Amino acid sequence: MRHKKKIVKKYLLILLLLILVIIFFTTFREQGIIHIYRLSKERDEIKALNNKIEEQNRNLKTKIHSLKKDRSYIEGIARQGLGLAKEDEIIYQFKSPKKPGNENLNNKKKVKKESGNES
Repeated sequence: MRHKKKIVKKYLLILLLLILVIIFFTTFREQGIIHIYRLSKERDEIKALNNKIEEQNRNLKTKIHSLKKDRSYIEGIARQGLGLAKEDEIIYQFKSPKKPGNENLNNKKKVKKESGNES
């Protein structure tokens, strides 16, 4: 009876070790679970990037079509990007107001230069 228990324990121990070895190899080998998980994450990132690029392509195709066919679109680009105007239009350009803080700094620098010249 004792002999049978020892044999059963021995077989259970071997079976347990075999199961642990199988788990180790299926998890950590080159084609294991961890590697497959990393590949699936990489695939998802590539799919997201691909979708983004496809959206950019659709936008560019729409823009190309507008540039070929839509004169008002071309006119709008010329007006904004190149500062063009129609024949009877007048373009007003306004200078941005100076900040009072910058003028004070410039005045202080001039005063220091003038006092340096006197000595």
